[in-house]
Amino acid sequence: MKITIKPGYIAFAGGVVSLLSFFLPWVRYSIDGNLSIMSAYDIATSLSGTSYWLIFFVMLILPFVTMYLSYTESRWVGLPAILHLIFGTMMILLITFLLPTFTHNEEDPMSLIPVVGYGAYVMYVGDIMSIYGFKKINAIYVEEKIHEALERSFIMAKFGMKFLGMTKKLHYQKGRAAIIAIIIAGMFFTLPSTHSYAVSVKDNIIDEYLSSKPYMEVPEKTTYTITRYINSTSTNGAVTVYVPPSTETLDGKPLQVVDDVHLDPQPDVIDLYPTEKWIWNFKGPRQIKIYYNVTIYTRVFDFKPEQADISENINDTFEYGGKLHYKEDYLGKEWYNSDYGLYTIDPQNPIIVELANNLTEGKPTVYMQVKAIYDFMIKTFDYKIGRGLPKPALRTLMDEEGDCDDQSSLMISLLRAKGIPAWLELGMLYIANESSWGGHAWTDVYIPTIDGMTDDYGNPLPDMIATIDVVNNIFLVHSALLFTDYIDDGNGNDLDDYYHPYSVNQVNDTYVTKNAINKGYVKIYISLEDVQKYIPAFEIIYMPAVFISSLLIVSWRRRKFERY
Repeated sequence: MKITIKPGYIAFAGGVVSLLSFFLPWVRYSIDGNLSIMSAYDIATSLSGTSYWLIFFVMLILPFVTMYLSYTESRWVGLPAILHLIFGTMMILLITFLLPTFTHNEEDPMSLIPVVGYGAYVMYVGDIMSIYGFKKINAIYVEEKIHEALERSFIMAKFGMKFLGMTKKLHYQKGRAAIIAIIIAGMFFTLPSTHSYAVSVKDNIIDEYLSSKPYMEVPEKTTYTITRYINSTSTNGAVTVYVPPSTETLDGKPLQVVDDVHLDPQPDVIDLYPTEKWIWNFKGPRQIKIYYNVTIYTRVFDFKPEQADISENINDTFEYGGKLHYKEDYLGKEWYNSDYGLYTIDPQNPIIVELANNLTEGKPTVYMQVKAIYDFMIKTFDYKIGRGLPKPALRTLMDEEGDCDDQSSLMISLLRAKGIPAWLELGMLYIANESSWGGHAWTDVYIPTIDGMTDDYGNPLPDMIATIDVVNNIFLVHSALLFTDYIDDGNGNDLDDYYHPYSVNQVNDTYVTKNAINKGYVKIYISLEDVQKYIPAFEIIYMPAVFISSLLIVSWRRRKFERY
């Protein structure tokens, strides 16, 4: 039994699909290294005036018109679908080629090249379904007119039969042509020369729009007045707050200065070992207020590859954050995760060791090895917000995604596997346009310099403890937007304690910035590798190729029709 579907139903379903595409991701873009998405609805609501109403009318109302005309099996059902298709294609071209960046706020990270999301392709599917239904409805209309002609006169019937025969022949030829077109297109897209061309087009676009290296501007120095509020209605338990450290570079330049601290009320316990912390005991509802005055500096670690030494020459001890640190503390595995049966930082795992060796093959110095591992991280891993504790390094490697502490833990594992001291630094990231703080984690790495090396002014070059914010694609820069709350000491138990500061229930912990005074601005250059990762070569030429192929097929069909 042959199942037939009324063409009006097909066109109606296409309208529904086109309508749904309005709320699906239309554009993927990278802000500050983090992959984000926007639907056509999000794009419309971000605009105002004529643009707002135009997008809403075309992308939202036209599918409803298509559905209505489909329901009535009107001959004009294809018109709104075609208009919808044309306008959607224009939006895609604007997103992909004419709008390489979004509106840039001086306080926000620079937006990078947007790429079309799958919502646009869903729109194409829906509109093509509607147009296909439109074609079938009109084919039925034509056949009805032919039958009318048959009834009117013998002569008209003769011409009608000829037309009907031509239609059947043309349908056969169109089907054959579609099969041939698919085969040719498949051969075309699998040719090595096509792939090379696609890659070259992609590279040219990147070179054209990103010829000037993308950057974000951050304050040279910012002084924050912060109040931290901790509230709990618990009747039993304790709250532990780690004392934010003052830090500086190995050559004595300040990174973070914490002063003018006020505690209300005073803590019940002050624990100085291994890291200074305040402890409040709860025996009923209680509010804790902590006032900080913090000055944070942006430091760009200008480092030339030829200045770097090998890992074997790293000093056994070094000072950072007002404490003496031992190299060996930052080379081993750390923080066992019983849920996975793996370590969060796991430089001894055979898979991680092998990967680290492969990534750094032929790269003898610490700087070259750090850069190779960093490049691998930003090319391979997507940002995905996590919940709770960070994943083990091996799990993040397998998933190829993770949040800030997930990816930082993996990067630290790879660095330690090469004998390079590295550790987590945890705290907050200041979101300037919202005047708020968000929890964040980044990587500190020890990079030694060759003895006797000097800068351009003849001053001895010290070793470097540099910051890498891998999820934000920031390499060897400490930003004034990073508030350091805790420095990993290499002990997994202490790291676990930091992630579990409360033994009370119903805790509300918020940071409020009453004042942020900026001085000067520094350009932080963002790596381009993530931009290339989000622009597949074939995606660059796919839409133009489909458009040109469609024009050729329509033109061929028209010439076939005109022969009769």
